[in-house]
Amino acid sequence: MNDIDTIKENVLCSQVFAWEWSSLIQEWKNKYKTRCINPQHTDINASLTIKDDIWWFQCWSCGLKGDIINVIEYIKPEFFTFRERLLYLQDNYLWKENNTLIHISKNTKKQENIQWDETFIEIMNYIALYWVQKLSKEIKDKYILGCEKFPYMAFKWEEVTMQWYGLREEIVEEYKIWFSPNTKELFNLLMERYNKETIDKLWLFDSRGMPLFKNRIVIPYIIEENVVYFIARQTELTPATKFEEGKYKNQSIDNKYLYNEWNLYRDCVFITEGAFDCLSLKNIWYDSIALWWLETNKGIIEKMKTWFKESVMVYILFDNDRNGSGNKKAEDMKIILQSKGVESNIITLPLLKGKSKIDINEYLWKHSKDELNSFLSF
Repeated sequence: MNDIDTIKENVLCSQVFAWEWSSLIQEWKNKYKTRCINPQHTDINASLTIKDDIWWFQCWSCGLKGDIINVIEYIKPEFFTFRERLLYLQDNYLWKENNTLIHISKNTKKQENIQWDETFIEIMNYIALYWVQKLSKEIKDKYILGCEKFPYMAFKWEEVTMQWYGLREEIVEEYKIWFSPNTKELFNLLMERYNKETIDKLWLFDSRGMPLFKNRIVIPYIIEENVVYFIARQTELTPATKFEEGKYKNQSIDNKYLYNEWNLYRDCVFITEGAFDCLSLKNIWYDSIALWWLETNKGIIEKMKTWFKESVMVYILFDNDRNGSGNKKAEDMKIILQSKGVESNIITLPLLKGKSKIDINEYLWKHSKDELNSFLSF
């Protein structure tokens, strides 16, 4: 038996992934899923399959595939030759017990609540606070709070036409909104404080420590003053690759909250689709929540019933799409709320000629609060 056969006989492919890379999702015996190890593929959906019985892995999204040696090639690029990778596996895995190294999530969909503990919340709060402080110090007046360049970045904010982001300083600070530069700065800071296994469970970095959110505006979900989840919106500085085409990216963890549900206390409440829609309304002192991608399941509806029972007015303000999909969702939401004894009003924003859709965020670029009020019934 040669060296590579000895490795394959005694070391599981999943074992190396779990120890060197990230938590695994077990599909069935000898088959697992995890995030892709391709540094060019920002994978948040666990697209890579591992088959222990044939010592093989393959990503069904980007097409990367290989055997146990190739795992080290991508995860440990500092080992340049086949022999170096083989020696690394021998030294670190050959005589270890396989079952002591694998960290498996039995959830076959997303990583569900495995990291919702004090350490997880501590790190999430640290991340948000760190970048908010960066923004507060380095941007003054124009797009977010102003128009100075980041000293560690090679661009100026004058080059960014992010009209949708004209938020008051108080909103940025209260909601801990931040910009994620495409650097390892945050990863390096976290590595000084926490171990890599803990950081991997955040689902925020690839194997090299590069961020999931590359040059994106990041919006935390805050519950009882703690950050529990991040989503990020594309900007004109986000890399122009097929893996960055999505308008939004999010952590691959189970999120069960509506955006801004922690901060509902007024008599007039808006239900919107997206977090930026919600923030745009908060920016003009209107209370709002955002469903974003959450399904309106039984738990969500029961929450709304509790929240809205004291509200004088509830408005459903979804996107107005030329194909009518937003209006259909608004009608469905109104019927659901009505079944729970909650009366609501649908607001349909005027769709401009030649435009395929409009949302409240876009509407408020060119219209005032008084103009919006003309749609409301006080």
